[in-house]
This record gives sequence, C-alpha cells and structure tokens, in this order.
Amino acid sequence: MVAMRRNFADINPSVRSQVEWNDIRSACKTMTKPLFPFIRYTMPSHTPPEVSVENAGKLASTLRLLARIPSVFGVEMCRTIDDLTSLTLYAEIFKLQPKLAARLFDEEIEEYFNNEVLYTEYCLVNDRWITIP
Repeated sequence: MVAMRRNFADINPSVRSQVEWNDIRSACKTMTKPLFPFIRYTMPSHTPPEVSVENAGKLASTLRLLARIPSVFGVEMCRTIDDLTSLTLYAEIFKLQPKLAARLFDEEIEEYFNNEVLYTEYCLVNDRWITIP
C-alpha cells in the first residue's frame, strides 16, 4: 500500500511518522536515498523566540559564516544548518531548564521539533543524492 503512493499527505499522521522514521533511519544506515519525499511540518506561530537562529549566539557561528561564502554550501544545506541550530537551542532549553521548557513549549511545538529531528536527518542524507547539472 505504501509503495504505491508518491507522498504521505493523506495518511494518518501516526502511521506516516512511523513510515517516515523507518524510511529515513534505513536510508541513514544503508547510505542510500530515502524512498519517499519528506513532509515537513510548519513551525507553530507561537514558537518562542528563544529557539530562533538569531538568538543562537556563538552556536554554529562558524558554519553560518561559511554559508555566506558562495558555493561552500548549497541553499538546502544552509537551511539545514539553521534548522539544526534551532533544534539544538530547543534541546538545550528542554534539558537544562525544564521549568522554562514547560512554560514555553506545548505539545504542538514538541511535535514540530520531533519532526525537525527527522527532517534534519533527511536533509543530510538527501544532500548526498543531489545531482549536479
């Protein structure tokens, strides 16, 4: 059933996340291209500014500077670096300041960042399979 589909937009979210997770994890382990395109969640509008890239300070600053040099990283890799930076900020707040995390993050934001973990892995694996014209 899954193999006949081109995307997962119409599949139950819990089933979709399991299939996507297995697809991405298998691709990472076998160093192959994922079977299905990834469906990325939209960042909730009430996401706190503490997890935005602008508030990252020195975190990933060298990579972000390299991204400004033409042809060092592609556009998608630059976005992936920013996504990973934001994800790291979220994880640090969640781990180091649990009371603040409980106040700032609701279930929708947690679900978004759980999906971002998978999306970041997808981008890193998918970057290996981009064909250069």
